[in-house]
Amino acid sequence: MSLKLMIPGPISVADDVLAAVGAPVRPNYGPGWIPIHLELKDMLRQIIGTSGRVFVTAGSGHVGAELIFQSVLRRGERVLVGDNGFFGERWIEVLKRIGCEPVVVEAPLDQRLDPAAIARAFAADPSIRTGLFVQLETGSAILNPIEEIAAICRAQGRLCIVDAVSSLAGTPLPMDAWGIDAVISASQKCLGGVPGLAVVAVNERVWEIAQAMPPSEVRSWYLHLTTWQKYEDESPNWHPYPATMPSPAMLGLHAALSALTTEGLDARLARYRQRADHLRARLADIGLPLFVPADWMAPVLTTSIAPAGIRPVDVMQAILRTENIMIGVGLPPLSDRVLRFGHMGVGIDDADIERMLAQLKLALANSL
Repeated sequence: MSLKLMIPGPISVADDVLAAVGAPVRPNYGPGWIPIHLELKDMLRQIIGTSGRVFVTAGSGHVGAELIFQSVLRRGERVLVGDNGFFGERWIEVLKRIGCEPVVVEAPLDQRLDPAAIARAFAADPSIRTGLFVQLETGSAILNPIEEIAAICRAQGRLCIVDAVSSLAGTPLPMDAWGIDAVISASQKCLGGVPGLAVVAVNERVWEIAQAMPPSEVRSWYLHLTTWQKYEDESPNWHPYPATMPSPAMLGLHAALSALTTEGLDARLARYRQRADHLRARLADIGLPLFVPADWMAPVLTTSIAPAGIRPVDVMQAILRTENIMIGVGLPPLSDRVLRFGHMGVGIDDADIERMLAQLKLALANSL
């Protein structure tokens, strides 16, 4: 029985994705590759909901984030960051490392970001040009109100950068319709691919800022949008990347996106909502309360509170040992309180969820 991943990522991928990844290695250039490159970008534009520029780079979602940061942010620049979890904290650390000054709008781990607090922070400091926000905080499963936050950024003339690493294609995020300036994501979560690729999308406002970056402020060659665009412009029919790309991962992502666009994004999102409703109802039957209200949670991830005296890691290991299904535990500081159930991608089905739930109930009974 193969390992099934019900964690917040990476996901268990579909068989056609595995077949694409396992095919003979192909070069990421040449006339036979260019149609794949163009189709991949077209499908991503559809899913992200943008007419802007889309880039796929080698690396994790962090590479995509730094590609945006290094292209747009200058040393010493003050950046407003929404922080209600592990990845809000992570971006604060990254911004400090690259010489920026985070201005933090905090919320508790079990609360959503407050758009009113963000509006007040912007109004109090006109020097802040950019806001950075996580759509899905995977430590809590909270889905932050990005549509409202983006509207505030737009009304106040600030850039809106969204970390959608774990949420893109798992919940609505129409970039252009919501007025988002840059989206950061990665291949290994709701997009349905294997790890190894970062995805970014930017509008013309971001692109103009990247082009206008003074040479003295450019701190990276690889991590700058103009480098990636240069190769697309100069070698569109042969080698549109500045470095070797992981072609097996790209073929896997191409297969995953082909299946997604064939099914339709709306249909995929509806399937996720149905799956989330079913899982959360069954958790209630078992007696596990949700960590935050269901209507605050993303439809691709569920968090629940472990019973007092039971270690989430022990529950995780029991299910893994008996069913070869891996669920998640909380990120610090929630490691000893929270169980996390990922239900993104098409590599797991309702039967897998039922097997997991049966063993979850047994593991809890044996621990009490």
